[in-house]
Amino acid sequence: MTAGKKTIAIALLTAALLFAFREHLHFDPASYSAGFADSETRFGVPNFWNVATNLGFLLLGVLGFRRRAQVPAAYRGLGAVFSLAVAGTAFGSSYFHYAPSPATLFWDQLPMSVGFASFVGMVVADRANAAAGRALGIALVVLGPLSVANIYFGTGATEFYLALQFGSLLFAILVLAVVHGGEMRTSFILVGLFAYILAKVFERQDAAIYARLGFSGHSLKHLAATVAIAAILRGVEGDRNSA
Repeated sequence: MTAGKKTIAIALLTAALLFAFREHLHFDPASYSAGFADSETRFGVPNFWNVATNLGFLLLGVLGFRRRAQVPAAYRGLGAVFSLAVAGTAFGSSYFHYAPSPATLFWDQLPMSVGFASFVGMVVADRANAAAGRALGIALVVLGPLSVANIYFGTGATEFYLALQFGSLLFAILVLAVVHGGEMRTSFILVGLFAYILAKVFERQDAAIYARLGFSGHSLKHLAATVAIAAILRGVEGDRNSA
């Protein structure tokens, strides 16, 4: 089976799994914005550590954009978009955690949707077909923000946004595991994806971790996500740039 056919099969499998679990693709923006385990104000900044731990996103986003010439030409444009989305997440997430509300959560999730979308496009461009990956990436970069806007200004449905987030994770893991070739460094990408999974675990255990460590799970989530992004940015630069 060709790389293109394998990728299509994985896409269909991912879509089928998302459809099967569609009833679980929901979250309540109001509940999510209700508060965090560590809400202490430091240096005049509410939720200080939840705000400060976004700094890594900004640094990595700027670094990734500055190093965009190191990314293979097949998905260099999407790589630049990914880096800009990471930097944008630093601002959007900081704004949300400084003043948590459904209105500010929109600005947190907007750049994240662009990051997920561009990442999926890069994986397809690298492992299957460059033109198809770029086209898919562009389409998702448009649809991702629309899915976020729909939550807050439209029907309120959260399914598409969560499908993009978790579907991109599952799709990328399967493609990288099954479809070989390309220039991405699979080991770095997989480390990044599993670090992101760990970040989601920290998020779910926010209060329990804070009670045990005195440092919240939500802040650890940001640090784990920073590790994830660093690994992914290194991975997308490809084997040709390895030492």
